Amino acid sequence: MKIEMTGIKKAFGSNHVLKGVNFTINSGLNEKMGELKEVSNLSDKIETTSNYSNADSDKKQAYKETADKIHETVAPSGDDLTTDDVNNLITDEATKRAALNGDAREKASLPKSFG
Repeated sequence: MKIEMTGIKKAFGSNHVLKGVNFTINSGLNEKMGELKEVSNLSDKIETTSNYSNADSDKKQAYKETADKIHETVAPSGDDLTTDDVNNLITDEATKRAALNGDAREKASLPKSFG
């Protein structure tokens, strides 16, 4: 959860240090982190599919790097991210998952009578 404090004014004479402080709690980030945890679980399953295992090595590597970053982020000691950072990770995983071409490569390698 991210809490932003704005409008802080220092005043030592009357001890008004927190007078006029506005607190904003970014609850959208909590929702996105929940979604990112679901994506993390999905990425574990994706890496066991033929679409992943038969994909071009550069596409597998790109997906693996994104999946690893997601796993690191959702770990209890993960980085503090903004909502935009989390959205970008979710989008990046979906894009790289869509780019995996193992099923297409496997189908293309079959004799025409099986395709």
